[in-house]
Amino acid sequence: MAWWNRDRVRLSGELYRRASAHAAHAGYSSVDEFVEHCVSKEVDRENASDKPTDDEVLRSRLRGLGYVE
Repeated sequence: MAWWNRDRVRLSGELYRRASAHAAHAGYSSVDEFVEHCVSKEVDRENASDKPTDDEVLRSRLRGLGYVE
């Protein structure tokens, strides 16, 4: 990761304390590492939900071939 080229994210004091406790418990080296991992997972999850499912792709192909309406 490009640690030298990053922006800052502000967290409330309570959220930072909770994130810090969880990061330590889960074995992250820092709160920054934990937050980066969480944001990365969420962005990946959102991007995955934008992709059509296999069923949607199949249905579209069958519709294009005239097998389903």
